[in-house]
Amino acid sequence: MPARVIVDTDPAIGAGFRDIDDALAIMYLLARPDEIDVLGITPVHGNASLTTTARTARVVLRAAGREEIRSGPGPRASGILERKRRPPGC
Repeated sequence: MPARVIVDTDPAIGAGFRDIDDALAIMYLLARPDEIDVLGITPVHGNASLTTTARTARVVLRAAGREEIRSGPGPRASGILERKRRPPGC
């Protein structure tokens, strides 16, 4: 039975072909349907805007011939909080 996954990522390949690792990872997962069942993709803001990552996710699904997989935008802002700097010696 294949592992069921939802891919939460920031594919930015459409932004000047930078940061292609996310799109390649999606393509790899889609190429292994006997092992991995991709239930959906939730593009998020990261190295590119949410608009760009959402569009890129659809482009990747189309290129893979897997447009039946749902893709919908995730958060508009990163969920990672900036760490506070520690004082020297701490």
